[in-house]
Amino acid sequence: MAFFNFRIKTRILDRDRELQTFARRFAKRGNPVSLEYLQRSQVRAFFDSRGNMFAGFALNQTKPLRYVEWIPESARGQVPLINESSSLSELTCIWIYGREGRMSSELVYFYTLIDALRSGTAFTLGGTLSKIVYGIQSQALPRLLYEGTTDYFGAPRHCWIYGADRRQLLWSIAVRIPRSVFNSLTGRANYLGIARQRVRSSKS
Repeated sequence: MAFFNFRIKTRILDRDRELQTFARRFAKRGNPVSLEYLQRSQVRAFFDSRGNMFAGFALNQTKPLRYVEWIPESARGQVPLINESSSLSELTCIWIYGREGRMSSELVYFYTLIDALRSGTAFTLGGTLSKIVYGIQSQALPRLLYEGTTDYFGAPRHCWIYGADRRQLLWSIAVRIPRSVFNSLTGRANYLGIARQRVRSSKS
């Protein structure tokens, strides 16, 4: 497994050219993201020993929040947290490709939680159009805020919006990720191990 592979490098992207590469990689899963959105987000990418980008994610704290906009206006009143809290962030555009990526799932998810905690926001949102991805990510972001239909680029799609407060993020960092790493090392089943098998055919 690649959690302890020191040949893997990760850093925050700050050049438009790199952000455009990130956007193209993410779009391969059928999910477009604008350069403007990435420019106002913190975008982290992962690189193999040859410098090839194989995974990444974005952490956004600026409005409009991508996942809040997924919730129909008629339903937003039923989600008090997004209306009452001004301290929100969202983990978006998570993608992992290739053998290196599949072997590094725990490392990528570890950084999503670390960066979310470092943001200082009170609550972190996640979201997906895939039931499989929801099952994976809700292990670390367990509070379901909305499940239902969203207007996704003009087409109705079923989505899940969920999240975690700082205490839940700490729990995932201290307990869930180490447990997943241990299970991977010992060959036991774990939700991130399942992710490596299934996420290749899923869409989020």
